[in-house]
Amino acid sequence: MITAVAFDLDGTLLDHDRAARDAVRDWVAARGWRDPGDAAAQWLRWEREHSAAFTTGAITFEEQRRRRLRAFLPLVTGAGVAEEDLDVLFAEYATFYESHWVAFDDARAVLDDLAAAGYILGVLTNGQRAQQVAKLAHIGLLDRFAVVVASSELPAGKPAPRAFTALCQRLDTAPGSVMFVGDDPAADVAGARGAGLKAVLLNRDQVGRALDGVASIRSLTELPATLTDVDRATGSGAAGCPT
Repeated sequence: MITAVAFDLDGTLLDHDRAARDAVRDWVAARGWRDPGDAAAQWLRWEREHSAAFTTGAITFEEQRRRRLRAFLPLVTGAGVAEEDLDVLFAEYATFYESHWVAFDDARAVLDDLAAAGYILGVLTNGQRAQQVAKLAHIGLLDRFAVVVASSELPAGKPAPRAFTALCQRLDTAPGSVMFVGDDPAADVAGARGAGLKAVLLNRDQVGRALDGVASIRSLTELPATLTDVDRATGSGAAGCPT
């Protein structure tokens, strides 16, 4: 029976891509740099590429930021930048990024409904803990969660099974009783299932094909009914929530 529900943060509870796109737009304009038309898309591409190395522990959080800038700045400035200026420039971007943090419209009410139903709620996110906690606080969701686990405090982040194991240990709940909800088929869904958790794919844009044996939802508003369906399908009762 599912007794705990845990969530990815960026792209699931917080609209990260929108915040990053808006931040790049504002940052480039404030600096008077040129935008070839795809600056925000390229920023997101390099973010995903270099964040992956941080998640595995291959580089530091600060170094993945610097690598993103080394790739991005020639696109908008036509030139490189001195290494000693990288951290200052990223701090500029971060200010714009933080100003655009916003929760998805469906997040708050669903979390409240799940808490009212008796589920234990948690977050497992790839990122630096202080920043990820700040995001949850800024969008007004931090107090909804009993546990927040970030990859910066782990040997490796999602999709490593030990990341999900650490989550379950902190939730004090067996993996088979935890449902993990996220928007990344590999990091969230495959990672959770590989560690013995149940998983739901949040596919807001309906991009890509359905995953065999995995429930897929377009909105978090569909999650409570999905939890009930999964419990029924696994023969753990029709209630779909703890008693």
